[in-house]
Amino acid sequence: MKRTFLTSLILFLFLSSTYAQVAASDAKAVAQSIVDLVSTTTWPSGAGPGEGAVKVCVVGDSPVKSSLEELSAGSSKTLEISQAALGDDLSGYHVVYNPSGEIGSLAKILKGVGGAKVLTVSTGKDFARYGVMVNLSKDGSKFKYEINTMVVDGAGIKIDDKILSSATKI
Repeated sequence: MKRTFLTSLILFLFLSSTYAQVAASDAKAVAQSIVDLVSTTTWPSGAGPGEGAVKVCVVGDSPVKSSLEELSAGSSKTLEISQAALGDDLSGYHVVYNPSGEIGSLAKILKGVGGAKVLTVSTGKDFARYGVMVNLSKDGSKFKYEINTMVVDGAGIKIDDKILSSATKI
């Protein structure tokens, strides 16, 4: 009985963390959602590192990074894609994407962002409820936006009305 419970618990924890990770097959769709979002978003003055390219950071290792690099050429804004480690200072970016579905990583990323006007994006289940500005949730073969409007508005970031009208607002 005890052994079965432990095995079930380990399997559940493994599957829940695997479920939250973006599969390589979904990386392009997630990256396209981020590019579409960035292309229509306006940051307040003093956000990010200043004028020029929109700095997009992927925290940790994710296939979304290479898909973002491929898609950035077609963006209406110049994108500079980089990668950071969990626990790094993330306040110098315009966008920070969290590919992890673990709640512990979310807390570290939000701490790394500090109070900066950084658009946080994730694919973790219900992460918009926990402080991420935009969460991407899978709906069939596409990803839909879940937007925490209170956090976005508090940062002074303006997301395009077209995206807002089709998003679930948290």
